[in-house]
Amino acid sequence: FCTIVLSSSYTHYFVPVAPSGTPLDFSVIPTSPRTLEFSWNPPSDVDRNGVIIGYTLSCQPNVEGLPQVYPSAGTYTVDGVYRPATQYNCSVFASNSAGDGPPAYEVQTTHYIAPSGTPLNFAISPAGPRTLEFSWSPPAESDRNGI
Repeated sequence: FCTIVLSSSYTHYFVPVAPSGTPLDFSVIPTSPRTLEFSWNPPSDVDRNGVIIGYTLSCQPNVEGLPQVYPSAGTYTVDGVYRPATQYNCSVFASNSAGDGPPAYEVQTTHYIAPSGTPLNFAISPAGPRTLEFSWSPPAESDRNGI
């Protein structure tokens, strides 16, 4: 005859943990020279580690108005703040009550457009009996719209 007595007095503590996975299917699509469209899905269920409370989107070089926090995954268009013909390194990460998860990355270049400014310091001078010399400087950097 044998008697086994099991006794348990465990206290369970749950420590919140930030998301361990990146948002899925992150994409950046240039839709015009000054506009990018962003889309992503939530991290996988096992990588959320709780309820996702927001997503933070940012791009480098720095863009006025970013980083921006969005309440849910989906598709978002950010219009008018990007420079034409510029490469942007963008990222998005999910957050829960414990903190921020790892970012997903995407690199994209906005569309090229013609310069909006005219050449500066345009001059014509005689260089010989039947030759003219033309000289100019590029438009102001802000009017070059890229390269």
